[in-house]
Amino acid sequence: MSMLAKLCTVLWLCLCVASVRAEPVQPTLTITAGTVTNHFTAAELLSRTDLASVQIPPHVDYEVSLTLQAVPLLDLLAALPLERFDRLEASATDGFVAQIPLSLILAGESGGSVAWIAVENPDHPWPKLPGKDASAGPFYLIWNIRNDPKWRTSNGRICWKD
Repeated sequence: MSMLAKLCTVLWLCLCVASVRAEPVQPTLTITAGTVTNHFTAAELLSRTDLASVQIPPHVDYEVSLTLQAVPLLDLLAALPLERFDRLEASATDGFVAQIPLSLILAGESGGSVAWIAVENPDHPWPKLPGKDASAGPFYLIWNIRNDPKWRTSNGRICWKD
């Protein structure tokens, strides 16, 4: 075998070993405001200093209480130019899309309800949603409603009332 053939074989074997050892693709949260886009992997979010444990009661998505690791959404939006925007559009991996008034999210700065982005830890996955083959992850928008009088509950569901 020629030296070139041996070198090519060694290179090919190294590439095969590298591809076997490659880390799996991590879920990524993408936040865009105008021309500015920030990407956060689940690992990056789970290692942030503002990560907190947030307990959610049984509700429409999960019928049991859960404690989730989450980051305040305001902290993720802090570096973005939000002045020209009045809504946040959230798109889920299952195709669900919601538009949330930015004023609801910004109210968390002054004692209002706080929006959190819960992050599913791949080492400790969340339970599957009732009747589904998947969890609510990899990211899940949750609210700490505190005593905000604009939030009301009806039949166990939390909704915004103007």
